[in-house]
Amino acid sequence: MKKISKKSAKCDFLTVNRVLLGLIMLIAGVLAAFGSNILILGNPGDFVGLIFIIAAIGSGLAILAKWEVEKVTWAPIIIFLLATFTVYRGDVTLMLISLTLVSNYILLMCNYKK
Repeated sequence: MKKISKKSAKCDFLTVNRVLLGLIMLIAGVLAAFGSNILILGNPGDFVGLIFIIAAIGSGLAILAKWEVEKVTWAPIIIFLLATFTVYRGDVTLMLISLTLVSNYILLMCNYKK
């Protein structure tokens, strides 16, 4: 039976964490883009929504490609913190899930610092 070193296991964990966090943002952005009428831009609030969709899709793709991870992860952190204290304010479970995702993005950012 082959032994797995601690360094290899840590590297595998970080890769899985990075891929899952990138997919969370990418899928959320794509679903938001196709599931709403924001692309029509009827009022000024739609423009802010469009910025969030672009930030979600762009940061998801950048995290998956390992491109400037330490800088790109700020977008998901801000998006999830805003969602935590505005949209999910009444639901404790969704607040905890969102804060857990924020902590994972911070962990990802710290592991890819130069």
